[in-house]
Amino acid sequence: MVYDNGVYQYIFHRENDLEIRKYLKDEDEVVIPGEIDGYPVASIAMNAFSMCGSLTKVWIPEGVYHIGVSVFGHCGRLNYVSLPESLEIISFYVFKGCDSLKELVIPKNVKEFGLSPFPNDPDFRLIVIPDSPAEKFALRTGFERVRDDRYNSPEYQDRIVMARNTVS
Repeated sequence: MVYDNGVYQYIFHRENDLEIRKYLKDEDEVVIPGEIDGYPVASIAMNAFSMCGSLTKVWIPEGVYHIGVSVFGHCGRLNYVSLPESLEIISFYVFKGCDSLKELVIPKNVKEFGLSPFPNDPDFRLIVIPDSPAEKFALRTGFERVRDDRYNSPEYQDRIVMARNTVS
C-alpha cells in the first residue's frame, strides 16, 4: 500500500522502515526527513525525485542505505547533494542528466554502484576515500586521481579527488 503525506508518497520497505516512492512538491532545496509518521526512512525508490525542475540542493538523512535507479535523473539544476554515512548502495543512473552537479562526496560505507550513476561531465569531481570501493569503482569506470587545489581544506584531508579521464 502506498501512503501519501502531501509531500512524499512512501511504502513500508522492511518491517519497520520506509521507502520514499515519490516527492510530490517542486522546491529548490529539500531536506529529506529521517522519519515520516514516526518510521525511519531507509531507502529512496526509483525516480522519486527525477525531473524535479526546481531542485538545486538536497540533504539525505542518516539511516538511508539505498538510493534507487535514476532517483535524481534529469534534475538539471541540482548542484549540491549531501549523502549520509549510512549509505551503502548507489543504483543505476542516479545523477544522469544532473548537469549542474559538479562534485559529490562519497561516504565510506558505499559498497555497491549501479551502471553510470554519475553525471557524464568532464568537470564533475568525485571525492572518495583512498582504496575504498568507491575509488575502485571510479577507476574501473573511467575516472582517475587528479590534483585539484579547490580541495585543499581540512575537511578533505583523508579524501582523494577523481575526475573523468578525458584522454581517448
